[in-house]
Amino acid sequence: MATLQSWFVGVGTVLLVLFVGIGGSTAVATDSNETPIQTQTGAVNTTLDVQISPGSISYTNPATIRGTLRTANGTPVANEQVRLEVENRTRLVETDGNGSFAFQYRPRSARTGPTDVTVRYTPAQSAVYLGDTATVAASVTQVTPTLTLDRSPTRLATGDELTVTTAVRVNGEGVSNVPVELRIGGALFKRVVTGSNGTVTTSIRLPPSVSTGEQTVTAVVPYEGRAVAGKRATASIIVGPEAAESSATVDTSGGSTEPSGSSPQPLVSQIRSFFTVPVIAALLTAIILLILEVIFRRLGLFSDATPQSEGTETTVRADTDEPQAIESTDDTPTSTDSPTDQMGNALAAGKYDSAVTMAYESVADDIRAVADFQNSKTHWELLAWCEDSALDTDQVDAARTVVEAYDRAAFSADQMDRASAEAAVEHAREFQIDSLS
Repeated sequence: MATLQSWFVGVGTVLLVLFVGIGGSTAVATDSNETPIQTQTGAVNTTLDVQISPGSISYTNPATIRGTLRTANGTPVANEQVRLEVENRTRLVETDGNGSFAFQYRPRSARTGPTDVTVRYTPAQSAVYLGDTATVAASVTQVTPTLTLDRSPTRLATGDELTVTTAVRVNGEGVSNVPVELRIGGALFKRVVTGSNGTVTTSIRLPPSVSTGEQTVTAVVPYEGRAVAGKRATASIIVGPEAAESSATVDTSGGSTEPSGSSPQPLVSQIRSFFTVPVIAALLTAIILLILEVIFRRLGLFSDATPQSEGTETTVRADTDEPQAIESTDDTPTSTDSPTDQMGNALAAGKYDSAVTMAYESVADDIRAVADFQNSKTHWELLAWCEDSALDTDQVDAARTVVEAYDRAAFSADQMDRASAEAAVEHAREFQIDSLS
C-alpha cells in the first residue's frame, strides 16, 4: 500500500507538470469556423501572392505590403492568423474572408538601391498547410540615424561593472530591433539589440584585458549600405589599477547621489530571469505540499514512523527509561542533475515532450539573462527576437529548431518523435548567447 509520503510526491509531480504546461500556452491554430486543426502538418500546398506600394521606400517612407494566401486549388486561407517573415523579422497578420492581408513594412537592414523584398509564409507546426515564398521588387533609400551613448560610472577599475545605455533614433523617434556593438578600447565586448523605444541598457564587467588610464567606449551600428545607415558614438572612461572607492558617487538625474558602480536595473533583470515558469511552479508546489502536510498532521493521518519492509531491521523500543536510537533506512539519493542532464534523462526515459520543453526553457533563460525579454512573450516572439538580433546564423538556426520543436510538443496533436526531440536538445546545448558578451 502506498504511503502518504509517496502520495504527496505523486501529487507534487502532477501539479508541477500542470504549472509548466500553463506557463507557455498560446492559441491553437483553427480553421475559418474556429474548429481546432489537428490534421498532420504539411498536408496542403499554399500559394502566396504579394504586392508592394510605393515602389521607392525608406525607413521614413514605409511601404504597404498587401497579399493573399490561398491553397493550391485556389481556396482562400480565410480568417486565419498567419506568420510571415520579412527581412528576418516575424510578424503575425490576420487574413480576411478572401485570404487577403496587409501590413506596413519599414526597411532597416535591407540593402539600398534596387532590391527584392522577400515575404515568407511559415505555418505553425500544428497547421495543415505548407509554407510558400513570394518576392516583390522595390527601391530602398538610406536614412541616417542619430546614435547616443551614456556610461556610468566614468571612473572604475578591473572587475567593476560598467553600465552602458545607447539609443538609435530617426527624426527623434526610436528605431527598434537595430543591432549595436559595444567596444572598449577597440575590442568588441558585447552585442545588443534596441528595444521598442530604440533604447537598450546593458552592463559590462571590466576585464583585466582593459589597460589602465583613459579608455574609449564605442557604440557601433554595424550597417553598411543598408536602409538605416551605420553610425558610431564614443565616450571616455578612466580605468584605475584598484577598485573604485565605495564613497565615490555619481550624480543622478534627480540631483541625488548613489555609490559609483551601483546598477539597480541589472539586479532587477537578474531577479526576473531567475523566476522562470519552472521555478515558480516548483515554489507553488512546495507551498501546497507543506499546507497539505500540516493538515494531515493536525488530523492525525500522517505518521513519521518509517514503514517496515522485508529485510529491514527495526529496533523495538524497550520498556526502559533510556532512549534508544532508531537507524534511518532512507537512502534515497538527492537529485543534483543539471538542466542538460535532465534533458538527457528525459530523452532516455522516452519523455520527448518534456525534453523539448526543457530545451526551450534553457534557450529562453539564456536570452532573458542578457536581454530585456519578458516571460510573457510567446515562443514565436522569442524566435522573432533572435532573428532580429545580432546573433550569428548558427545561433538563429539553433533557436528556430528548438522553438519549432516546442510548438509541436506543446500545441500539436502529433506525437513528438525521438529524432526531433534529440535535435532540439542538441541545439539547446549548443546555444550559448553568453558568447556575445
